[in-house]
Amino acid sequence: MKKLLYIIPLFVLAFITISPALGQQTIPSVQPVTITDTNSVISIVTKIISVFYTLFFVMAVAFILLAAWGYLTAGGDPSKVKKASTRLIFAIVAIAVALLSYGVSSFIQSTLSSR
Repeated sequence: MKKLLYIIPLFVLAFITISPALGQQTIPSVQPVTITDTNSVISIVTKIISVFYTLFFVMAVAFILLAAWGYLTAGGDPSKVKKASTRLIFAIVAIAVALLSYGVSSFIQSTLSSR
């Protein structure tokens, strides 16, 4: 229960901080996608992979912050240190997956554009 008393104000503060920026954005209209050639397929794949790329980096930053918080609050407890180490490993894996997705995107683009 004490953790919630610390976490909830942080989320409220984060929301208050970003809410003005969210209010200034306009939602673009969604255009139907028509596939006419390989360039349109490449652009679709590139957009999808860029979303995953960004998502994995955001997840990696979150896991790094959680691991740092775990290390700071572990107080020498081996189970908490192990949990923080696991989170750090997950962050490294997320970064590796994000970099691989970018590499796969470049490989697909070069393969499809050469034909």
